[in-house]
Amino acid sequence: MKKFTKMWAIAACALFAGTAAVNAEDYTWKFVTAGDATTYAIRSDGSLWSWGWNEKGQGGNGVSERTATPTLADGNRVWKKAVGGKAYGFFLAEDGSLWAAGTHEGGVQGTNDGIDHKVLTRIGTDNDWADMACSRFWGYSGFAIKTNGTLWAWGKNSAGQLGIGNTQAQTAPVQVGADMDWKQVAAGCSSVLALKTDGSLWGWGFNMYSELFGHEGKQLSPVRLGSETDWEQVVVIDFRAYAVKKDGTLWAWGDNANNLLGFNTPTEEETTAEGNPVEVVTVPQITAPTHVTFIEGKVLTISGCENTLSVATGTDGVIEKVWMLGSNTDGALGDGKGLGNGNKDIPFAKVPVHPSLKSSLKFAGMSSGQNYTVMLTTDGDIWGWGCNRGGQLGDETPNDQLQVAYKLKPIVINCPQDEVSSVGSLKDGKVDAAVSFDGQVLALQSDGLLTSGRIYDMNGTAVMILAASETSWNVATLSQGVYVAEFMIDGAPVTYKFAVK
Repeated sequence: MKKFTKMWAIAACALFAGTAAVNAEDYTWKFVTAGDATTYAIRSDGSLWSWGWNEKGQGGNGVSERTATPTLADGNRVWKKAVGGKAYGFFLAEDGSLWAAGTHEGGVQGTNDGIDHKVLTRIGTDNDWADMACSRFWGYSGFAIKTNGTLWAWGKNSAGQLGIGNTQAQTAPVQVGADMDWKQVAAGCSSVLALKTDGSLWGWGFNMYSELFGHEGKQLSPVRLGSETDWEQVVVIDFRAYAVKKDGTLWAWGDNANNLLGFNTPTEEETTAEGNPVEVVTVPQITAPTHVTFIEGKVLTISGCENTLSVATGTDGVIEKVWMLGSNTDGALGDGKGLGNGNKDIPFAKVPVHPSLKSSLKFAGMSSGQNYTVMLTTDGDIWGWGCNRGGQLGDETPNDQLQVAYKLKPIVINCPQDEVSSVGSLKDGKVDAAVSFDGQVLALQSDGLLTSGRIYDMNGTAVMILAASETSWNVATLSQGVYVAEFMIDGAPVTYKFAVK
């Protein structure tokens, strides 16, 4: 066997020191959310993982290939929350910093640099962010609330959806008005709803389907919606609005063309211009919040996409039952009766159905993307069902099989047990390895087993994840500067300092 030149690891442990490692068998999930077709999850050690579609780098793991395998996006911080839109995501760390990855369309990255990001990139320098939201799903606008109750917005603004009094796109966060009592914000395609701490409901944006009930036309700044002060939660999906009152009841309004508001509105047959018969909803628009009565129990979570609605009910914050409406394309409803996309006569539920979840399972969270849903149990497992054509179910389906992949019933998503949050000790102070850099490509030669690779900037921030299945990586997308690459080989770190010019 060829013997490569031995390279001593440089002493940079202080730069890369992380939190204490958890025993591998103890790793569980503590958070999960669905973007358009990309799933983000936070592990019990605070590390951030992603899987699914990644064509714009929205997975934040340094590449742009889809994968059905949970992949580390960042293990250098303790993460609190993630939200995903169409080919982009936002990420909130426990230290109050805000990050983005994916497409920069419309300025949605908020990073003010006009480029896509395949690795997590910080939005500004503030450390007082408390929550964030983004368009679900056909929009490119971002929103965040600070710890002082101020509301900020950025991205596309052609319909006034940023609420800043004009229709100019913003590539970095700008404050919405001067109020300091914002509690929650939710964005659809081009209309935005938000709650204040007093339980009042506000809105702004396009208002195509009376999402901003009581107001006519586009609103460029926040306007009060109704006079009630008992709103607890609000969600906007495309042009449909849902809200939960403090008593746990669900209310809905807006676009009802596909019967996804939950009212099972009657339909009548009409004929298209081509002479084909179609069923058309008799009441295609609901112009004010209306009680959705099909739900039994207190509503805890609402999610969905353009073709589905998912509602979770339970007590004391624990989800006990899930209600699904809409198209069962690719098994989106999880009841085992769906059909793959492209089939004829795909079932459509106007009356709620329930996914085939074990009655013994108790859930802490639920989130739906385009025709798929993921749920987090109270003991740290993730279950998912529906479309898997991008790998968004994280079941490790090989890439060459994803084109027709979907699950009609819920499956469990494994939690990786690799330790990523601490630096190991060198074996005998050295490992067999050779690293080279030609100005664009970083290359590694070693007789040992490479288990992970990351690139850090001089602040100790991980800026790129290197696929462990490769031996060379194109790093030309990195900004000009000095970096350190860290490779874990046979359980020991090898570091290599290089400069991008």
